[in-house]
Amino acid sequence: MKSYWLSQESKYRVQFKRYAAIYGTQFPDDAQILVVTDDDEKVWAFSVLDVLHDSAEILFFYIFNDGWEMGCGSYMLDEIENALKDSDTSLIRCLIPDYAGYPNLFAESGFDIFPAGKEYAVTYGALRYSETYAKRISGKKSEGVKSVSECSSDELQTLVAYLKQKGLPDEGIDKDHSVASFTKGNLNALILCEKKAEGIIIDFIQNNTGDAKHILNCFRKLDHVLSECSDVTDDTKIYIATDNGSNRKLAETLIGDNVNMEEIVRRLIAVKLLA
Repeated sequence: MKSYWLSQESKYRVQFKRYAAIYGTQFPDDAQILVVTDDDEKVWAFSVLDVLHDSAEILFFYIFNDGWEMGCGSYMLDEIENALKDSDTSLIRCLIPDYAGYPNLFAESGFDIFPAGKEYAVTYGALRYSETYAKRISGKKSEGVKSVSECSSDELQTLVAYLKQKGLPDEGIDKDHSVASFTKGNLNALILCEKKAEGIIIDFIQNNTGDAKHILNCFRKLDHVLSECSDVTDDTKIYIATDNGSNRKLAETLIGDNVNMEEIVRRLIAVKLLA
């Protein structure tokens, strides 16, 4: 096992940046990238570090399957700390997923773990069989709404420009499960989703008009998309990845008061003070 920091001129920086974007993470061009490989240069893990005045942020931390077995997670954290020894950095922070061994890894390396904010989850079956959802959403037409994968090149340019304006990543969008409403090339409403092993995650909900029909039609289109997915079942969880009270109220309005929305935490903040 060995590690190295990519130079600013490395052609591989773009590949790592694209991989992080798949998981909804963007990082600045001058961020430091640490790569862990075997002797044959096979990548086992990598992380992205942004060093500020007196603190460091691990913007992205990822271990491939083989890397877990080789223990390269703790190795990578040690390498990051070693790189910061001669700096003024007194604190390291990282946003980590609350699954797949990450909390234990960081805790064993001396990090304190804190919840990063509530999210809401409901099963797809509970949605489908809700009287309110059936009346408002299921099987209804969704005029002017498309999956992002169905958008024209002009519509995609409009969408990318909008995301940049909002400071959101425009790379790595799950185009098959995200939906957008357009009228004459103007973006009316948008729901950004991503399909992961744990379920369907709604990352972003936005209505740019005062007319609720646009966001309603987006949810109708999303329901159609999900109903066409062979691996989306009644047990599949739908996550609303936001602590925004207005979005929860919107979700409750669409699915009805009788559906149990579970409050959960999928992400954690790991913090460590350096000696």
